[in-house]
Amino acid sequence: MPLRPLALVLVFFAFTSATIAQSPGQTGKPVISGVDSNNQPTLTPSPDLTLLNGNLGVGTTSPAQKLDVFGQVNAAGLCIGGDCRTSWPATGGSSPWTVSGTSIHYGSGNVGIGSSSPAFKLDVVGLMNASGGLCIAGDCKTAWPASTNPWTTSGSDVSFTGGNVGIGTSSANTPLTVATTIDNSNLGAKGLNIQATSNAVAGNIIPITFTAAAGTNRARAGLGLVVGSDWGKGNLAFFTRDASDGSAMSTTDERMRINAAGDVGIGTTAPATRLHVTSPYDTATVLSLVGTNSGSGTGGLYALANLLNTNTSANSVTGLRFQHHNAAGAPRTTGAIESSLSNSTAGSESSWLGFSTTNAGASSEKVRIDNAGNVGIGTASPVTKLDVTGAVRLNGPKSDAPTTFASFADITAKSLLAGGSAYWALREGATAAGSVHFDVYNSGAPKAALSIVQSGNVGIGAVNPTERLHVVGNLKVDGNISALYQDVAEWVEAAAPLADGTVVILDPSRPNVVAQATTAYDTRVAGAVSAQPGVTLGEAAPNKELVAQSGRVRIKVDASYGPIAIGDLLVTSPTAGHAMRSTPIDIGGVQLHRPGTLLGKALESLASGQGEILVLLTLQ
Repeated sequence: MPLRPLALVLVFFAFTSATIAQSPGQTGKPVISGVDSNNQPTLTPSPDLTLLNGNLGVGTTSPAQKLDVFGQVNAAGLCIGGDCRTSWPATGGSSPWTVSGTSIHYGSGNVGIGSSSPAFKLDVVGLMNASGGLCIAGDCKTAWPASTNPWTTSGSDVSFTGGNVGIGTSSANTPLTVATTIDNSNLGAKGLNIQATSNAVAGNIIPITFTAAAGTNRARAGLGLVVGSDWGKGNLAFFTRDASDGSAMSTTDERMRINAAGDVGIGTTAPATRLHVTSPYDTATVLSLVGTNSGSGTGGLYALANLLNTNTSANSVTGLRFQHHNAAGAPRTTGAIESSLSNSTAGSESSWLGFSTTNAGASSEKVRIDNAGNVGIGTASPVTKLDVTGAVRLNGPKSDAPTTFASFADITAKSLLAGGSAYWALREGATAAGSVHFDVYNSGAPKAALSIVQSGNVGIGAVNPTERLHVVGNLKVDGNISALYQDVAEWVEAAAPLADGTVVILDPSRPNVVAQATTAYDTRVAGAVSAQPGVTLGEAAPNKELVAQSGRVRIKVDASYGPIAIGDLLVTSPTAGHAMRSTPIDIGGVQLHRPGTLLGKALESLASGQGEILVLLTLQ
């Protein structure tokens, strides 16, 4: 009877050097005829047995193992690695598989081949061979489909020029469309994220750039992450390149930066405020606000810029501050415009606007406009439309016949008089350059109530005052009159021109005329000519002299008639225009001075000769 396959194998391994001839009647069965030079059996070809490269195939012509059997093997026993068994070992426990006819299945979880922790329904670690084909979602294939990869590979680069690319979407409508879900708690986990290939250090830039010239990397604009002091702090920088030479864009082309704190810098990489703008040009305008709104509203409704302070308390300030570097290079405030709500009650809001400048290193408010429109200069509490604390100067170009102060053109304003029918004007004089007139109006032509001319003379009712104070009309003084000089004089006609200090008498030949005294003890004594009286009465004329009758006046005296001591009474003397000491008359033992002759009392002494002394005029 023919040998079974396994018996034949055992015979093959049992004989290492023998020649076995095929028996008659065993056609197709292997015959071992000897061994080769490698001490391997030499077989006569047989349809059931193949020896190939030292591997023995039973039922296969291409054995891949030392013993490769295609079909069932029946053996009374089997040894594997020296472990010989006559039956299959028990598997232990119940099988998770369910047998249904010639099929088995498992529906409780995932199946792992080569893996003890399968993550999918069938999780195979290693290669899997399916000679009959492979089905995915009912689509069965016996070979991999032909590649439809739209990308073009060139070295380490890939490109796609066939249309739009969608990531997360199948309906891309731009060259690159990225669709993403939302995760506001981790923005880096969604959308488009650009990362460095290794941890960046402070100052490194991770950019997105834009290039106008095709086929080059010479970017002309871009933005990028500027790594802060550590990788957890990010700044966003914006770049533009102003060059036509094709040179590369670099960090020197940064134009704007938003730092990690949210401050925005234009022209600076270190913004110190919410908006920090600098210019490298001496003549450039740093910031321009341009609008085309044609609205005619008022109250700031059409403003180009809006500064909002969200503090709801009264007097919280919003404003603009101006700074300049001092000689030491430190920024110092040079001015400010500030505004605030003095009343923040809803529906009843009122505000003020202030202007500040710096003096001697300190900044303070100089001008304020309150909620009523009153303007205060030097005061924060103006009570009129213009309230000035301090001096006011008006200055402007002159002309041959000036009538106004530069652009003030008769500075007129309604007065506070009842009915508003009266008003006033401050103007430059039409008849004298440099003169100022304060006019008052009352339903008629203006009147120059007060005039100040270039010489400094002041006129009340006088347009061209000829004296320091020239009053047309009566003068009433409720109080004291203070004067540098201490006498009262009046203009009196004189018989001839008289020198200052001359003692005069009434001219007996003409009424209301004076002449110099020429005799002693003249009862017609009228006073003395004053050089510069404290108070002047009357009107000046070429033939008049200022004659003082009271007060302190320097007059001419002659001590040759006796030395003059302080307190001596003075009378006229024989010396023309001079006074002398009065000698009393003894009447019944009483010393009496002649009544009607006394000029005054000496306030200074003169021992001899002629001179001038200060005299207190007391005519009696």
